[in-house]
Amino acid sequence: ASLAILIASLVLRIFFMPDYQTEGTSKIITVIELAIAEYKTDYGTPPPGKNRAIARTLLGDNSRNKAYMSSDSIVMREGQLVDLWKRPLQLMTKNSVVTIISAGKNGEFDDMDDIRTEPHD
Repeated sequence: ASLAILIASLVLRIFFMPDYQTEGTSKIITVIELAIAEYKTDYGTPPPGKNRAIARTLLGDNSRNKAYMSSDSIVMREGQLVDLWKRPLQLMTKNSVVTIISAGKNGEFDDMDDIRTEPHD
């Protein structure tokens, strides 16, 4: 329920306050982090793979057929997890920690414009 409220508030901000794309993308990353954390609680490890594989797993393509997020969520587009600029996010797993990165407003990865998760377990 709280995830649905967070997503609804994001939709309102995105469509009615377009200057909030950077802030909204940070919130989208938080939504994805919560879904991954719930999966990790169930399985003891984060979902395997990169963007498309993780997206499939979070949508319910897992041994429990459990969806950790909705296919009609604003974070999903064409089977990938995306930012508010509708560009695919980078997801990298190292030592059971998933790092989620948006290329930010300029669309280029590996610069000061990127929006990323904070490292933690």
